[in-house]
Amino acid sequence: MTIPPPPAGGHHKLRLLRVPAGHAWYRVSHRRYGSALHFSKGSHARWNDPHGDYGVLYLADRPETAFAETFGHGLMKRLPPAADKFIMLIELQERHLYRIRSVRDLTIALFHGPGIPALNLDARLLTTLNYQCSQAWARWTCEAPAAPAAPDGLRYSSRALPGEGINTALFDRCRDALTEEDLGALDIWHSDTEDLDIFDILDTQGWGLV
Repeated sequence: MTIPPPPAGGHHKLRLLRVPAGHAWYRVSHRRYGSALHFSKGSHARWNDPHGDYGVLYLADRPETAFAETFGHGLMKRLPPAADKFIMLIELQERHLYRIRSVRDLTIALFHGPGIPALNLDARLLTTLNYQCSQAWARWTCEAPAAPAAPDGLRYSSRALPGEGINTALFDRCRDALTEEDLGALDIWHSDTEDLDIFDILDTQGWGLV
């Protein structure tokens, strides 16, 4: 069975979450860009607008998820099951971890947990490689009426860190509300909120360092 396209209307079935101002998300970005606030356009990403009318910023709920989203995609294509995998030190040195916050409350549509069955969907929407389907649902979400609140983005389970990681895709209508803090290069990063550093993440996710 194929994933159905979004309906005409029906936005009242969206499950919405109010995320308070100051909430932290994370994103890994190459140092050459100088900023992590990149709103993606084009057909290459799951929740991008298929018409290119607006950009989408992809964020992770915590550093571990941001790392998995950066380095963990395509592992099944590149490596045999349970094979050793390695990351080069320079790859960590070239990438910085950023903390992203909003200066205002944001309204986020839930595309995980009860938000999925509320729309009569299932997890295939979150894992399909047919991005035309998921992009159509993202545009439908972005076009939701302003009452009670037009979503600023959508929240979904991480495919690269399933069962643990949660991501958020923000529409560029909230661009001016976002701030970023450069937490430094990954090779020297240590959390300022818990006892966690990059080597803990490498070990937990099964990476060796060369």
